[in-house]
Amino acid sequence: MRLVVWFFLLSWSAVGLASDQQLLKRGNHIIKVGDPKRSVFVKLGKPSGSVKNEYVEIHGSILTGDRFHVIEEYWFYNFGSSDFTVMLEFENHILVKIKRGFYGFDVYDPLNCQPPSNVVQRYQMIPEVIMTCGEPDYVEVSYMERTEKLKRNRFRKYEVRIEEWTYNYGPDRYTRILRFENGVLVDAFQGERGWQFVD
Repeated sequence: MRLVVWFFLLSWSAVGLASDQQLLKRGNHIIKVGDPKRSVFVKLGKPSGSVKNEYVEIHGSILTGDRFHVIEEYWFYNFGSSDFTVMLEFENHILVKIKRGFYGFDVYDPLNCQPPSNVVQRYQMIPEVIMTCGEPDYVEVSYMERTEKLKRNRFRKYEVRIEEWTYNYGPDRYTRILRFENGVLVDAFQGERGWQFVD
């Protein structure tokens, strides 16, 4: 999962839409790398959206090695169309990365997700998609377990939450299907024709 998140961060930076920062200033508050999560919450308030992933890192044999439980969280803040969005990355409740992203917005447009629009890109996270397109009309969720080899005698084991979101634009248009793994968009494709909601 961390590999997918890394690609997301890399793709964001490659097009000049994100930059690492050591600190963030908002009003009279300063948030900096190394701050505890609670301190950030007190200063910035509830994020616009968040993604939380947990995994076990195994050092040594995959059967008998030491196991370390790691919690990763990503908080997104949308400050409106006159300011940049901000993503904060926490590891075990400590702020480890600050990224400035796109300009924010005041209202979302569900048609942003309508085919053939490419506003929504792979490796975006759920809060960004919601901030751009709104909530989906239908969601299916499934789970699987995955084990990754990081390097010699080091593994990562975690559960993958798979979500398939459907955006419906009515019977005269095709639906848009978005597939997420642990909160990260991994695929987007055109579905079948939409449907008419029955009152």
